[in-house]
Amino acid sequence: MQDTLKKARKQEKKYDWFGAANSYRLVLHVDSEKVFAAPEIWERMGFCYQFASRQAEDFEEFKKLAHLAVEAYESAAETLERENEGESRGKILQQHAAAEYVRSWLAPDPLKEKKHWSNPMNWRKEA
Repeated sequence: MQDTLKKARKQEKKYDWFGAANSYRLVLHVDSEKVFAAPEIWERMGFCYQFASRQAEDFEEFKKLAHLAVEAYESAAETLERENEGESRGKILQQHAAAEYVRSWLAPDPLKEKKHWSNPMNWRKEA
């Protein structure tokens, strides 16, 4: 597992965002319940997929990678919520915000999205 984490970090330094995200996914696949720092790994995976989407060669690949980033950020938030640590509330909201930021790139109508997300009551709802 440590070797895979080192590999992921090296891939990030080489801007191989897709490869790094997949390496983080492998770490979680080992046994997500026993992986130390699982929320952080989900977050790194979301970050890597987010940047991989910017390297996409076509719009379909961009959408796929952006959706994977959203899923990873949401998984980070869910993992933190399950840990139920009071000091994690800010980090949970940060992960939801990152997911919504990436999700906003996929909005078919940006003006409608802006209006929807300007209401804080909609922040935890799916668009």
